[in-house]
Amino acid sequence: MKRYSGLYDDMISIKNINKIYNTQIRVNTNNKLKIHKFEQFYTINISNIKNMLENNYNVGKYNIFFN
Repeated sequence: MKRYSGLYDDMISIKNINKIYNTQIRVNTNNKLKIHKFEQFYTINISNIKNMLENNYNVGKYNIFFN
């Protein structure tokens, strides 16, 4: 079995966060008002998500990002 190192660092890149947002979170969120508010400050919110993930974030529901 192969072992890969640095997968978490690759996973939390801005490119991957954008891809996950556009393909999964945006499509599967029923509350379109939350999506609208999130997208008003899209760059700041994506940056905050990346910082949160880099600073020992415990995995939970993705809805936490829309507060």
